[in-house]
Amino acid sequence: MSRTFALVGLILLSSKICGLAQPKDASLCFPTKVGAKWVYDENGKDVTDILTASEPKVDGSRIVSIGRVAADGSVVPAEKLLVTDWCVFRVQRGGDVEKPATSLLILPLGIEARAVKPDLIEVPGGSFSAYPVRLKTFVPIPLSKGPATFYETRWYSPVVGLVKSESGVLRGEEKQVQARRVLKRFTPGKD
Repeated sequence: MSRTFALVGLILLSSKICGLAQPKDASLCFPTKVGAKWVYDENGKDVTDILTASEPKVDGSRIVSIGRVAADGSVVPAEKLLVTDWCVFRVQRGGDVEKPATSLLILPLGIEARAVKPDLIEVPGGSFSAYPVRLKTFVPIPLSKGPATFYETRWYSPVVGLVKSESGVLRGEEKQVQARRVLKRFTPGKD
């Protein structure tokens, strides 16, 4: 389900977000220091991602490589992100280049999302002021229980990145969560 939503560009934040909670020396809207580490609870299973490389580009953007820690402790390439002071795009997932790149964060907010305010999100990794990205896709074709709306919400903190995500199916007032990911720990990279 989450892969379906990954193909749809997500809009997030307002033009002022990058400066809200970032360290004074930061200018990009996503962690870019090698060694940054995220530990998530993903549907009851711990997963660890590590920022393994951060390559500067001439225009001031960076290509960051994120690896997933395997059961044997090795780090397997998971994704590459293009990070600027106004956007984050996934340009590669695993070994597959994404064409076009998947939009994860674009500043400033589109007009439809101008009312988005940060939520105070509490997860095992702490409390964060995080901006929700909400996506709903109506599927008119009859499914086993009739037409449905698929949803995904991701909460991003400019300093930490993804804090929480949830996706599932909406049928009227009924919400069926099918996937959930929450941050358990974040360790910033070092210079």
